[in-house]
Amino acid sequence: MTPNEQIKISELPSQLPSLSDFIAKANGDGLATKITLQQLSELLGNVTGIAPSFVVSLPEGQTLGKYKNGDVVPQFPTIQEQLKDIGQEAINQTFTEPTVTLIDNGSVFSGEVGEVLNVDLIALFTQNDAGTEIETKYFKDGIEIPSNTDTLTLTDSDTIYSCLTSYEAGTGFKTDSLGNQYPNTIQAGSVGSNDVIFRGYLPYYYGATASKPSTSAEVQALDKILENDGNTFILSTGSTDKIFCLWLPDGKTIGSIIDLDALNADIVGSYVAEPFNVIGIGNGTLYTMQQDVPYDVNHRHQINII
Repeated sequence: MTPNEQIKISELPSQLPSLSDFIAKANGDGLATKITLQQLSELLGNVTGIAPSFVVSLPEGQTLGKYKNGDVVPQFPTIQEQLKDIGQEAINQTFTEPTVTLIDNGSVFSGEVGEVLNVDLIALFTQNDAGTEIETKYFKDGIEIPSNTDTLTLTDSDTIYSCLTSYEAGTGFKTDSLGNQYPNTIQAGSVGSNDVIFRGYLPYYYGATASKPSTSAEVQALDKILENDGNTFILSTGSTDKIFCLWLPDGKTIGSIIDLDALNADIVGSYVAEPFNVIGIGNGTLYTMQQDVPYDVNHRHQINII
């Protein structure tokens, strides 16, 4: 029951002195049958004397302030203090579990397959209502590693780092709005972190060149885009070279090659394919277009990969 919810006067303790007179005077036109706790407190502002204890007797499911059916409202020195006690609700106290957030000290989480990264993990433990931190263990793909640092060679699949922090039990108490104390409920344990994910992406090599590449180094000297950067890009021919190349890893192929400066013609048939292994990356296909003479002006070959 809230302070503004009405109750029947007949359900109030019979010991309240001259209650009918107070209510009649307040209303000015006879005896009221219901009154709120707030109104009752104001009406009884000058009443003195001990407020005796009584048992709450209400229909099932109803309450009198913070007291439920069958509870005993204790004795108070005055009516005002008893009403104040009835109108107060205890706020249950809760205890917050700890958390741990894992971050990497660097800002690079991806790159080309084969690239080497120095991983430097930082575990941020938030104690909340738990006890103090005991230790943190670090994991790479679910397997514990010796420390928070690691040397990682990127592959074309996810490498997942995480951590697990153990902690002591919480101590002390929390006190509710009525002065009741609740002991800490956080037990000693451990909490897992979020995942920090690293991933490598395969490259696409492309560009104009004076001679057809014959080694991995020559292919890797061309312009480069990683597969996660998008599947459509521009090869600019310039007006000097006669050879234009594109290398794709296995699993990727050309969808179209549009010459944006030749009436949007699809010239994919002009690029001849042959198997070509790039050391350190893997098998793939080298596509080459050769002309007898260079273009008079730069042409843009818009390449789409599928």
